[in-house]
Amino acid sequence: MRPVGGVTTRRVDVRVIAASNRRLRDEVAAGRFREDPYYRLNTFEVRVPPLRARADDVLPLARAFVDALNQQHGKSARGLTPDAEALLLAWRRPGKVRELRNVVERAVLLSAPMEVLPPARLPVELRAPQRQAGEGRSLRSRLADAERVLVAEALERNGGVVRRAAAELEMDSVTLARRLELLGPAPAKPGPGRRRRRPS
Repeated sequence: MRPVGGVTTRRVDVRVIAASNRRLRDEVAAGRFREDPYYRLNTFEVRVPPLRARADDVLPLARAFVDALNQQHGKSARGLTPDAEALLLAWRRPGKVRELRNVVERAVLLSAPMEVLPPARLPVELRAPQRQAGEGRSLRSRLADAERVLVAEALERNGGVVRRAAAELEMDSVTLARRLELLGPAPAKPGPGRRRRRPS
C-alpha cells in the first residue's frame, strides 16, 4: 500500500473484520455504499440473525450478563428467578442483544445483596399483562402471528431445517430465512420439558 501523499510503498499484513446492520448488497444497489469496498469485504460473510430469531440464546446471555455486571458494579445478584426468566423469554424483543443487556444491567443495579432477581427488578413493560390475541390489533399484526405459527410448525416437523421447511411451505429457503428474521419466533407451546428447536 502507498499512504495518501506518500512516495514509498509499504507491505502490510492485515485482516479486516467489518459489521453492518444493513444489507450491504442492497446499499450498493441503492448507491449508498461503494461497490469496490463491498467486494473487498465480502470474501467471507457471517450472517447473525437478530435476537428475536434466537430464542434459545436469551437465557444463556441473560445469565452471563448477570455474572459480568455483578463484577462490573460490585453487586452480588444470584441469577434470575424462573418467573423473571419466563418474562425475558416472552418479551417481544426488537432484536438487539444490547437491549437485553441493558434490561439485565438495570435489574442488577437495583438488586439487594445476594438477591435472586425477581420480575419486580425488570422494566414495567416486561411485566405488563400480555394483550389477548387479536384484541385491538391490526389485520397485519394478526396475519403476522398466524404466519409465525405456520412457520414454527413447519420447522418443528422438519427438525428445524429451514431448507426442508421452505420446501414444505413451497417457498424459497432464502425467503423463509428472511421472513424468520422479520417475524421472530412464535409463542412457545406449553408442555413440561419442551424446548423449541433453533432453526438451522
